[in-house]
Amino acid sequence: MAVASYERSLFSTQAPIDSVIAGTTTLRPDEAAGLQLFRTLPCAGCHGGSLFSDNFYHYDGVRPAAEDSGRAIVTHDLANLGEFRTPSLRNVALRPAFMHDGRFATLAQVVDFYDRGGDFNAPNKSPAVHPL
Repeated sequence: MAVASYERSLFSTQAPIDSVIAGTTTLRPDEAAGLQLFRTLPCAGCHGGSLFSDNFYHYDGVRPAAEDSGRAIVTHDLANLGEFRTPSLRNVALRPAFMHDGRFATLAQVVDFYDRGGDFNAPNKSPAVHPL
């Protein structure tokens, strides 16, 4: 109960994007260009909304699906192999590592990963993850 109470206190509403959404400020031109690119590419499909997450499970090709149980450990459905919940992008720059296994140390590495369309394929790979 204590952990749940603490986690409920952790929320981010002070990011510049929150002020933009509220209409109290505007983005710099470079930020606006980045947001437009984010919305144009498949990124916002999974990382949309105020939480910047659809809270669904996807396989994105980080590891071979057969080597990474993911959601299948809960559902016992092989179609869910390698699927993990879309993390929120809120405070993403503060994280020490990225992806469910921590394989990337920088956001640039994450962008490169998605730019090349992931590293592995499987029948359940999200169609949003493809070479850009």
